[in-house]
Amino acid sequence: MNHLNKISVIVVIFLCIAFRLIFFGIEQPWNPEVVQNIILQDDALGYHKLAVTMLESHRFAYSDLDPPDAIRTPLFPLFLSFNYWLFGERPWAAILGQIFVSTLSCIVLLLTFSRMFGSRIALIASCFYAIDPNNSLYSVTLLSDILFVFFLALVLYALSVAVTSASPRKTLFCYALLGVTVGMATLVRPVAQYIPLVTIVFLIVLYRHQISKAVVYSIIFLALFAVTISPWIYRNHVNFGYLSLSTAGSAIMVYDMEKFKHNQDIHRNLIIRQELASEAKKMMVADGKRPEEMNLFQQGDYWKRLAIKNIKQDPIGFARLYSVRLFDSLFRLKTGIYAQTLQYPATLVDARDHWSFTALLRTFLRERKGFWELLLACVTAMFLFIYYLGLIVGLVVARKSRHSGFLAFALLMFVYHTLLCALSLGAENRYRLPPTIFALPFIAIGLNYLYCRIIVKKSHIITENRG
Repeated sequence: MNHLNKISVIVVIFLCIAFRLIFFGIEQPWNPEVVQNIILQDDALGYHKLAVTMLESHRFAYSDLDPPDAIRTPLFPLFLSFNYWLFGERPWAAILGQIFVSTLSCIVLLLTFSRMFGSRIALIASCFYAIDPNNSLYSVTLLSDILFVFFLALVLYALSVAVTSASPRKTLFCYALLGVTVGMATLVRPVAQYIPLVTIVFLIVLYRHQISKAVVYSIIFLALFAVTISPWIYRNHVNFGYLSLSTAGSAIMVYDMEKFKHNQDIHRNLIIRQELASEAKKMMVADGKRPEEMNLFQQGDYWKRLAIKNIKQDPIGFARLYSVRLFDSLFRLKTGIYAQTLQYPATLVDARDHWSFTALLRTFLRERKGFWELLLACVTAMFLFIYYLGLIVGLVVARKSRHSGFLAFALLMFVYHTLLCALSLGAENRYRLPPTIFALPFIAIGLNYLYCRIIVKKSHIITENRG
């Protein structure tokens, strides 16, 4: 395994499984009350319904009588459906399947970083992934993030082989595999659909002295990406007349901007939603359309127009909102999510209800947190401190790495997912998972540098003084 110590590999895999099983045991997802009150809520309930309908009726809809869904992409509901086919309609079995997938991601990352940076960096990075409380938490939910992270890990693996292989045929195959894995990630979450743009820029820069290779690899990558997502796009064209992946994102920021315009009154949520729906329908009628006859993709076009209209009317407000949510997505502890999932008393505060950094700080200080939530806050804060310390040091030190191309791609992907996660409604903890995957090599390099410069150097000084 690329000169990796087998005992170390076993320890990393054990840590990965153990941390997730601890969360699994505390959550008790086999308990019907937990399933109803905690697991099958919001997005998870939608994924569950899609999976059940796919299994029973072979339709991508929320029930036998519902029209085809246009918001979700198919891969995660298919994953749930496969687990239900194997073990029955038991969410706990699907969660165990996710723990297995998360462990596979850990192994893939271990192999990737071992190939690129050696065994020590690989072990640090994979250990960091294994004990990540955020990753452990979402391994015991019915949300798409763990499967999404798995395909992102495969993206890094395919790229690592492509940039280190001496065989032109193997390199070509790996860029084809890269196209497939990015396509699969896109079919889990549409947010990945713009990764090809970043990848093409990366390939052009990487092979700037061999432009013919850049063109060939780009064509192969794009062709396999297109082939991977084309069946789903064709399905949407047949059902809705649109060559598109999903309507997800059409209403992003519209709702928040409306709340901002309404004097930030969080108690008018339902009224604001109704006003938004009414405004969108007026736009449809003004264009001579009948809203009740329009499908979700057609309605989504008007939500996008409404979003652009609101942003143009108050660009400063939009920039303010985005900056607060970017800060929130990067640094907020959000212990309420952990406490709620683990069934401890929790204080849940939504970043969408705050429009300034001072408002976030005041709310945090006013929250009355219980013992377990405070303990979770301490653990999460310590983890984030190590995360950003390693990341900052790693970004500085990694400039001297001989694999600067691979690290440049990882940095581009980190920035890409970080910026996009602030646009996702709620900027939840789970949107921090994709950036973390691409931050891992920098974190490991940074922590290894600090260890060598501080711990090892200090022990050498002590040894010399004793001598």
